[in-house]
Amino acid sequence: MNSSYKVKSEFHHPLWREKPLAMVGISLKNDGTSGTKFSAMLEWASRRYEQVGIILADTLYKHTFMSYGIDEKTAYDKALNLGDRWLEEHQDILQMYEIPHNLINRWDDWICHPEYKEIHERVLSFYQKNKHFQAAVKRDASNFLNRSPLMLDRISDDNLVLENACNFLLEEVSADINFARHHQAADIYPGKPLETMEFMRNADIPDALKGLDNFPYVSVRFRRRRDIAVLKSM
Repeated sequence: MNSSYKVKSEFHHPLWREKPLAMVGISLKNDGTSGTKFSAMLEWASRRYEQVGIILADTLYKHTFMSYGIDEKTAYDKALNLGDRWLEEHQDILQMYEIPHNLINRWDDWICHPEYKEIHERVLSFYQKNKHFQAAVKRDASNFLNRSPLMLDRISDDNLVLENACNFLLEEVSADINFARHHQAADIYPGKPLETMEFMRNADIPDALKGLDNFPYVSVRFRRRRDIAVLKSM
């Protein structure tokens, strides 16, 4: 079923086609993971993989909302409600591509997983001890802030924003390591790979932190189909 967008892989790990499962990442702050663009990604992935699922990173965004001075419980509830709304708005698309219920993963599915806590603690310890990993996380966090000038205009404490952005990334990489240890999948997302993830995927790290090397990243980009038709006619 054709979407109004065409999808092309922009960056991909050498093993990206060797996995049977594609997991499409859903971000509350990336319009590339909603509406017709989301549909286009599912169409693209369904043609290349045996199965397709999603990881809805909803409650991960509690860290972002906490930067506005909201307490953790309120921030969590806000992120969870946005996740509920996203699922409701995209139910027809999920059904159209026959995404099975067990492959519609929400963030808490992995945060509440029995192995997550230990992985997260190990990641935090590694972050404190390894200056190269720490630098990668902080660069990603700073890049996020540079892309969000309106956010900084509304918040007086830049250090709080940076701290929450780092916590966001450390939680994200911990959950992804956990997921990768339980699935043979490729990670599909409309965005450039984060240094944080690539460090943990490619660097010489302790065995207790390995996993992302089993979760190859595929960055995709979009182009409207009518734009392609115009270019071909010129």
